[in-house]
Formats: sequence, structure tokens, C-alpha cells
Amino acid sequence: MELKKTATVLMADGSTRKISDIHIGDRILNPNGNMLVVENVFCGTETALVSIMTISKEELCMSMSSFVETDRGIISARDIQLSDSIKTINGFVKLEEIKVISNEDPVYLLLLNVPLSRYIVNSSFIVGDMSWMMYQKR
Repeated sequence: MELKKTATVLMADGSTRKISDIHIGDRILNPNGNMLVVENVFCGTETALVSIMTISKEELCMSMSSFVETDRGIISARDIQLSDSIKTINGFVKLEEIKVISNEDPVYLLLLNVPLSRYIVNSSFIVGDMSWMMYQKR
């Protein structure tokens, strides 16, 4: 998932770090509590992002071409609807707001050592790494 630079990633030691500060070799956690190693960090540009806010006031900003797991299955961020629930570490959570926001900052995408990996951002959202994203696009 291509994420806004301020998204925070859950590290293996339990701390969080902005995705823009993640480096090759860093260790992060997957939703099952297993450690993953960052093999690459990709940085790109997106002029518009999808911003979602859950009913519990948790926010996630991602590229329109990102994929997310919802109660309807895995869908493109551009297809998210207010009636969707998003997968988090606490199960599926209802959305309160969806909007497209302008963006001038880089977006970031991680590649992890285990293919089709998922990890935790902003304390609760479960997102996919680059291999997971590419698998969804097939």
C-alpha cells in the first residue's frame, strides 16, 4: 500500500516509526506478531490520496491505486464506500468519512522479506507490502 509519509509503522520492538523514516533492514511486526524485515523502501509521488476515517477516529491516507481489505473483500482504494468496514487488528471497523485529498509529499511503499506480507500502520490498520499489492493487481 502506498502510504502518506506520516503513516506510522509498528516496529518489532513495539515502538512506532513514520514510514518515511523506515530503512532497509528495519524490523517490523505483522498482524500475527511475527517479525518481518524491510527489504526495500519505495518512494513515489501521488497528487491525490484517499483519506478514510473510521468511526473510532482512526485515519489512513493511501494512494488511489492501493488495495484494502474490507468486509466486501479486497478492493481498490478508489472503490471504497462509506458502507464498507476496513480490516484492522480489532476486526472490521466501520467508516465515518471518505475523501480525496490533494498531496504534494512523497508516498511510501515497503517490500518485506516474506512474500505477500501485511503489516500494521497507524496503530491498527492492516496493510499489504509491495508483493501483496502486486498480487492484488493481477
